[in-house]
Amino acid sequence: MFATVIIILPSQYSGGEVHVSHSGKSKVLDFSASSLLGTTVLAWYTDVHHEVRPVTTGYRLALSYNLVQTAPGPPPSVPDNSEAVGEIQKVLKRWRNDQFVSGGDLDFLAYILDHQYSASGLTQGINALKGEDMQKLAYLRPQATELGFKLFLGNMSCHVSGEADEDSYGYGGGWGRRRSYGRYRGYGDDDSEEKVPEMGEELDRSYSVENLVDLDGRKLLDNGAALPLEAEQVVPSNAFEDVEPDKKTYEGYMGNVRHIRSSWPSFVTH
Repeated sequence: MFATVIIILPSQYSGGEVHVSHSGKSKVLDFSASSLLGTTVLAWYTDVHHEVRPVTTGYRLALSYNLVQTAPGPPPSVPDNSEAVGEIQKVLKRWRNDQFVSGGDLDFLAYILDHQYSASGLTQGINALKGEDMQKLAYLRPQATELGFKLFLGNMSCHVSGEADEDSYGYGGGWGRRRSYGRYRGYGDDDSEEKVPEMGEELDRSYSVENLVDLDGRKLLDNGAALPLEAEQVVPSNAFEDVEPDKKTYEGYMGNVRHIRSSWPSFVTH
């Protein structure tokens, strides 16, 4: 046996609260107010401490199931993240109290998530998150709320510009033919395919945030507006290293400068 599932059938009662706790987090589940007209399903792993309080009036009708593992291997369980939660609290408290020696006076940080989220998807707020992203926010949200931090979602972009390495296309003069609309293509190339040289020395890098929403999906920026970020506000700091840009542009022969725009799916800031 590795878990329990209880189905509470429509039945009128009061009392009978269920107290569950794990990894330093506790919650009280009470469905008596809607018990007459509703069906409720409760489930927990065996390593979750639980206590069912007595029913004080009426009757509660419930079906109880034990989930038993028959396949070899360790049974499923809830990971103990109490140590990680403690570290989150410690970091947020130090940040709130300005106890970090380096890093300057940062109003917020941008943490990059794993999954891709569109601008329209972010209007669902926290309900748009998937997998580990949802799990991370589930642990961060109560700690941030308790300590007075706010959480948001959005799309972050990294803009990089630098000198074009024209030799990367074969020879330095290969980018000299100018199109009427201002782009450059290599000699002898099919005009239907735009060519962009590789970047040589990086000259500038900047970050910005678009489509900023709160956890309920309410927009906090006007359409097209962007919030600038400094490099020290991006976590992790090497998030855009070795990431293939999703857009490249070449500004022309006179400057030998290429601009790259890399859009990362989503971030949480607080």
